[in-house]
Amino acid sequence: MNEQSITLDLRKTGFGKRVVIRQNDYHGITLAVDVTDGSKAYSVPAAAKCCLMARLLGSYVRDGGCTVEGGRIVYTADERMFGASGTAEAYFRIEVDGAAYSTEGFQLVVERAADSYAQLSEAYDTEVDRAIKGADDAAEGAKAAGVRADAAAKKAGEAA
Repeated sequence: MNEQSITLDLRKTGFGKRVVIRQNDYHGITLAVDVTDGSKAYSVPAAAKCCLMARLLGSYVRDGGCTVEGGRIVYTADERMFGASGTAEAYFRIEVDGAAYSTEGFQLVVERAADSYAQLSEAYDTEVDRAIKGADDAAEGAKAAGVRADAAAKKAGEAA
């Protein structure tokens, strides 16, 4: 597995860092992010919710594919992030105890693959994707419960 490491500052001291990946190399690339606050190491709380924020080819991306391990952010990208080649302006957002913080920005360079036909078709937000799937699942469950209730009512009516 290809793990790349980067250190990003909460005080946004610069924008000169670059991470280079290849188009369509998703799920095999992990970005391990050490966070600092000025010159001091910042240990991201285990309870923190983190996501990658980026703008690539005019499309907005909020990818919640992050975990917190040992005080650092570990990001494994959604395949949609690697669908298009180009340079994204990116940063990580950290939400903890009702507060939100962001790291300094960095360049996420997605190099073109030899079979590059894919592209980022639209903006996406993995949080919204999960909410939509949850609503769809709940609707299917409610529909199935309604069918069962109708069958039970019919059976009760026939028994009476």
